[in-house]
Amino acid sequence: MRTLPITAALAGVALWALAQVPDTASGPKFEVASVKAHPDTATHNRSINNPPGGRLSCSNSTLRDLIAYAFDVRDYQILNAPDWAETEHYDIEAKPAREDAAHEPPRYSQAEDELGRARTRALLAERFELKVHDEQREMNVYSLVVAKGGAKLQPTQETGPFPQMSWNQTRVICKKVTMARFAKVLLASSMNRYVIDNTGLTGEYDFRMDFQPDQPARREGSPENALGPAGPTFLQALEEQLGLKLVAAKGPVPFLSIDRAEKASAN
Repeated sequence: MRTLPITAALAGVALWALAQVPDTASGPKFEVASVKAHPDTATHNRSINNPPGGRLSCSNSTLRDLIAYAFDVRDYQILNAPDWAETEHYDIEAKPAREDAAHEPPRYSQAEDELGRARTRALLAERFELKVHDEQREMNVYSLVVAKGGAKLQPTQETGPFPQMSWNQTRVICKKVTMARFAKVLLASSMNRYVIDNTGLTGEYDFRMDFQPDQPARREGSPENALGPAGPTFLQALEEQLGLKLVAAKGPVPFLSIDRAEKASAN
């Protein structure tokens, strides 16, 4: 995919604001938090979950994992992290005050998600002495645009409070998803590059996309070099099935630079 000059619309795109670590004295926070070294760093299973009641439950998580979650950024957007930020692993259990837990936002809502991230930022400031600032750099990006012929998206029929995205090597299913979120989360993950929504589409949509994996599996009992059924590639399906297109460009990418971070002391 060749690199094209960035369009005027893309040049003026509003980047999401990287939140600073909040004032832990007045902002949302956890009342009780247990932070312990994970006993077996040889295991590869890591998780960051938000159980009901505004809680946070992390297993085998590194500081980089926690920062990526708390600030809603991808790993490559984290700058100046100390070496131990990806070698020290932690188990964390945290919960808000009982009176706060009684007034949590609706389960799986955007508000619940944002509140959980804000509390985690406060925990990182308190227990890891984390201080950060945001930067912006000009880099290779993809611009998500509407393809010739127009978008093939249906307004959402989903009544739930929270967008849903699932994908694997052959299928994408989205419900109640904005193009900005589709670009930032799913497309950026699939393309391993920052993606800016430049479609001009502001609604929420339900859609499905089916495509051929990069290396199709052989049919059972077929010769060694036989491939599965032919189908569109990921980029072909994006254009043919959704009426969208990725264009390579240069654009501003936000980063999170770490000014200070200390290893958390055990409880």
